[in-house]
Amino acid sequence: MKRVTQSQPPENTDVGLKAWLSRLNGSINGSINSMLFDTHVDSHTELFAISSADQIPAGLDIPLQIEFGIPITDNGIFNLDPDGTITCLVKGYYEFDYVCHLERVQTAQDALLIFWNELNGVSNVASLAVSLDGLIGAAPFTSLFQFDLEVGDEIKIFMVRDGAGFDDGFLTSYTPSLGSVPPVEGAILRVRRWRLRE
Repeated sequence: MKRVTQSQPPENTDVGLKAWLSRLNGSINGSINSMLFDTHVDSHTELFAISSADQIPAGLDIPLQIEFGIPITDNGIFNLDPDGTITCLVKGYYEFDYVCHLERVQTAQDALLIFWNELNGVSNVASLAVSLDGLIGAAPFTSLFQFDLEVGDEIKIFMVRDGAGFDDGFLTSYTPSLGSVPPVEGAILRVRRWRLRE
């Protein structure tokens, strides 16, 4: 993979960091990867959460907020509520990365699942779609996005069974038959914070 370089460090402000990361982010097709950076910034995982629970939409065109397991209230950087709401406690530039394990049980027409996120109740990035046809029993889904957050900002992640598809598709975990293989979790969330290296 070609290394992305930056000849000058970012301006030593939140705005400068955000602009610099955005330029690099665009230059590597929407994915920030610390291995591609030079020495100007650090990233650190501030929140990691897993849900093994089944998460099943109530029907077509009924949004389901994705939850990420055990609530976290003593993190110091984020609070994670039981319903999956993520509240920022320290302002900064953050990268959100989540992975879902999708399954369907019917073998009829295609199921169309839509995923999106909201900042303070407003969707501000494009939705993503996954189509599960009758021959696909399970599939992974992953999404990565960045936010410049203030204290008190809330992030929520949603999915919906689109009315243009069949009423099927949900999040669930799976235990491999080979005992030494770790389980496939229904939903995994990782949040990284990007900061200028001192």
